[in-house]
Amino acid sequence: MDEDVSEINLGEWREPFTPDGLRLNAPGAAAPFFQVHEVGCKVVDREWDYRRVRSPFWRAYLNGQSGAAVRHAGRRIELGPKRAVLVPAETVFDCVPGENIRHLWVHFSPPAAVAQSPEPVVVALPIYVRALSREVQAHVRRRRGDARLHHVVLAWLHALWAEAGLGGQPEESPRLQRITAIIAAQLAAPPSVGELAKSCGLSAGAFIRWFKAELGVTPSEFISRRRVMEASRLLRYSDLSVEQVAEKTGYANRYHFTRVFSRIAGCGPATYRRGASVG
Repeated sequence: MDEDVSEINLGEWREPFTPDGLRLNAPGAAAPFFQVHEVGCKVVDREWDYRRVRSPFWRAYLNGQSGAAVRHAGRRIELGPKRAVLVPAETVFDCVPGENIRHLWVHFSPPAAVAQSPEPVVVALPIYVRALSREVQAHVRRRRGDARLHHVVLAWLHALWAEAGLGGQPEESPRLQRITAIIAAQLAAPPSVGELAKSCGLSAGAFIRWFKAELGVTPSEFISRRRVMEASRLLRYSDLSVEQVAEKTGYANRYHFTRVFSRIAGCGPATYRRGASVG
């Protein structure tokens, strides 16, 4: 299948996992709506100074004191104890540091069908969400990535999502569920557009138009991004070489894999694997 990805380099993906965070995507940790990848809480200072951060995952930020911010498209968005900021996947932003600030972060993914926000979302926190925030921080400080922490983090994310008014997951048609399941099951050797179209009883052109109307991207774009997303996880969670990751995600060789990964992530797989992490 031909790769259909933009040539525009929006900035490099930054390492979504940090030495200080707890990773929560162990087997069985996936939720019906959110998948939580990492949660962390620590005091940050001037070292929290990163430019043109871009990640394959969403981020939720909350600070214990004012003084730090994120900056997007020239707009400074203050962080503090009474408002959280949700940064969508693929969004390019800067981390603007403060002095000696307690910083809470969660890296997560909503379902693929959720509409992408074009910019960071500021969420004013009512009392009950602030209470959940304190609960999350208390569990993280115990340094235990257990089921209780996972449920508390999910509750906090759901509360943030609801207060932001971002909405729920659009209902997928049985046809779309079947097609995305086929793609997921055969990610390393995905069927051609013609084969997928035939399974729906559509012509290739009609299938592409229908798929894009449902998910906002062409089938080729969707498959390319899913393969690179899986590769990014293997690069961080496994000891597989870049060549082995390329093979497991269906690329004929490291050169082809690196070319596609770089176009989507803004950096090569080796650079991504050793890149600086941003909490």
